[in-house]
Amino acid sequence: PARLLPVPASWLKGAATLAGKGGLAQRLCGSLEVDSGKARELLGWQPPLDVDQALRRYALNKQIIDVPNARSSHTVPTPRGGGVAIVLSFLACLPLLGMAGAVPLAPLVAIGGAGALIAVIGFMDDHGHIAARWRLLGHFAAAAWM
Repeated sequence: PARLLPVPASWLKGAATLAGKGGLAQRLCGSLEVDSGKARELLGWQPPLDVDQALRRYALNKQIIDVPNARSSHTVPTPRGGGVAIVLSFLACLPLLGMAGAVPLAPLVAIGGAGALIAVIGFMDDHGHIAARWRLLGHFAAAAWM
């Protein structure tokens, strides 16, 4: 079996620079954020709202607000549901991985199904309280799906 060893990114960048591949290391270890500005400029189109703005507006309109308490990591009331953008992005990537042949179908279905189930449970809990026992049961069902 293959063994993976953790290597600090700075070591990788240093070794790549010595090998004349500093640019490649920067692309691998740097930010993975995609800038859609060039595509928007080329197409001459600007979305009326991005996903985060739309979800924030939805949460505010539906009064889905997390009010801070002693266990909270935030100090001001915050709209819930921001994870939806992450889930949608993740689930949208799974078919692309399958079409590219990077991942076999069975793991994609397992990860997609389990992830979608947990996301739906979280979304429903944001809209109305779901007892912990039912959330736990849903998480066990997602684990069994895997």
